[in-house]
Amino acid sequence: MSLSETLLSLLNCPIVKHQIRAKQFTRDVIDTLGKRIFEVILPMPRDRGLRERIAREIQETVLARVVLRNKAKQISLDVEGITAPREEEKELLETI
Repeated sequence: MSLSETLLSLLNCPIVKHQIRAKQFTRDVIDTLGKRIFEVILPMPRDRGLRERIAREIQETVLARVVLRNKAKQISLDVEGITAPREEEKELLETI
């Protein structure tokens, strides 16, 4: 079980998003949570199997998004008639 995938899924739960919005306040133009983020309660599933399944599905989803994003970049290059990027261009494309 990967903690980062589990945390990502928990932070995207509607109940957690609602808690974050309720604790968020605006100071000037910047929205901030400050130290109030530590007041947010994360609904961690007790069942280890469920936690592992959620982490695995989140990891698969993130990897699929990376593949699709790279495919979209390649399609846009193909549409523009640009050949495969050189090594230094690949680094630039990765940051986009």
